[in-house]
Amino acid sequence: MGSQDAHPSHYYLSMGMDTVEIVLRTEELFVITITADEASAVRTVGDLYRLTCSKLSLVTLPSPLFR
Repeated sequence: MGSQDAHPSHYYLSMGMDTVEIVLRTEELFVITITADEASAVRTVGDLYRLTCSKLSLVTLPSPLFR
């Protein structure tokens, strides 16, 4: 989402504005670019966490909910 090409009109139609704002803020805070295809695949907070970690080349931590 860091370039104009990453903002097609269907992207905003397929996601709620809250989700769009969260993705944009994540990009801003972590200085990463999330493409429209990547963002549209995000369904949960865990999905966004794993995507962000992968963009930053970080190893994800296991969820404490499934121990």
